[in-house]
Amino acid sequence: MKVAIAITLVCLGNLPLPAQPETAIQTHFSMEDERIAHPAQIPPDAWKILQQDPSTRNVLDSEGLTPEQLPRSWFQASTVSLNGSEKDLLVIANGKLMGANVTTFWLFLQTPQGIKLVFDAPAHDLIIHSSRSKGHRDIELVALTGVRILTSKYRFDGTRYQLVKSTDEPIK
Repeated sequence: MKVAIAITLVCLGNLPLPAQPETAIQTHFSMEDERIAHPAQIPPDAWKILQQDPSTRNVLDSEGLTPEQLPRSWFQASTVSLNGSEKDLLVIANGKLMGANVTTFWLFLQTPQGIKLVFDAPAHDLIIHSSRSKGHRDIELVALTGVRILTSKYRFDGTRYQLVKSTDEPIK
């Protein structure tokens, strides 16, 4: 009987978790999971910022391309909610812009003056937390090496996201 209960518990533990409701805002983004719950088009003002981004320009130069030739396939975007609206934008680097076990994330806020870049950094995962600073949700980056896990927590300072805590631990 104990064996049957143990097998049942193991089987139940391996069932997939229920999917988030269709309207739920995605809060965890990983370079290994290309699923975007709320895909978005990159607006022209954000596109201009991406064209001038130093890491993007480095890859464009190595490929012999101009900023105007930047392929849209090198990015994917999602609407996110950083300050209560669902009009903010997360852009994730794809393809030739990705590194080994790392990609770049850009966060844009929708402001009355237009879209504004408030964060960009490379990582494996980006997590948007429910905790807030200056009315905007806190974020966390996770990066991995073969033997270490690095986490960095950021808070909004009223203008941009700033690093407030980082940890570097061995993978157990």
